[in-house]
Amino acid sequence: MQESLLEKLRTRVVEQLPVISTQRRFFVIAATLDKRGRIIAIGENYRKTHPLMDHYSNLLHIPHKQYLHAEVSALISSNNIQPHSIVVVRVDKKGGVCLAKPCPICERAIADFKVAKTYYSTDEGKLALL
Repeated sequence: MQESLLEKLRTRVVEQLPVISTQRRFFVIAATLDKRGRIIAIGENYRKTHPLMDHYSNLLHIPHKQYLHAEVSALISSNNIQPHSIVVVRVDKKGGVCLAKPCPICERAIADFKVAKTYYSTDEGKLALL
């Protein structure tokens, strides 16, 4: 299941590469899942700030990290459905999967949202459990 989800998220990013390749070096996408592994919501990195990111960046004394991260975006988009797990994937301009370990701010948000499992992509193109 994990590898098919990784490929599904990578494919979603690759479809958008013509648009994003001129704007960024890589693209991060996160998906929240229920206990059965079904996708609840998908979030992406945004260049805009968000009050929740502002809260966590100030709480952890990392004020330069206020733009909305994919993990927090996916958590917010879960619309009051409790996520069981979250998967974070980073894709480079060529469509390759890269390391996407959540930052301390996202780790804190994931813990506060009581997400049981956090998976992230590795440079080897696999998913690892945080």
